[in-house]
Amino acid sequence: MQSINLFSLVVFIGFAFIGAVSHWESKKRRGEIQGNLVAYLFDDSPGSTGMTVFVIIGAAITAAMTGALDGLDLEVAWAYLRVGNIPMPTAHVLIGAFTLGWAADSGINKGKASNQEAGHE
Repeated sequence: MQSINLFSLVVFIGFAFIGAVSHWESKKRRGEIQGNLVAYLFDDSPGSTGMTVFVIIGAAITAAMTGALDGLDLEVAWAYLRVGNIPMPTAHVLIGAFTLGWAADSGINKGKASNQEAGHE
């Protein structure tokens, strides 16, 4: 690896944030939290959100610096998608980014418990 592809880095971070938002949606559907996404991210525990963002960006930069994002070639992926395929190196990177976001949010950002969990029915 001679240079970092910034587009790949941004796409990786984007998929990680999609994973974090998906984790919020999962918690919301199960009734573990209440409120909207903005409240979850900024009102309930802004410090936890900041740490989640820090972990995602730090992991993305580390992945880029070690060459892990070299397999992310979106031009090739779009060409393959038109015929119904996706290159596995691209899929691995995108799935890894989504999982990173989900896991980071799951481990760090708990949000406020719903009234039912807190014992207020």
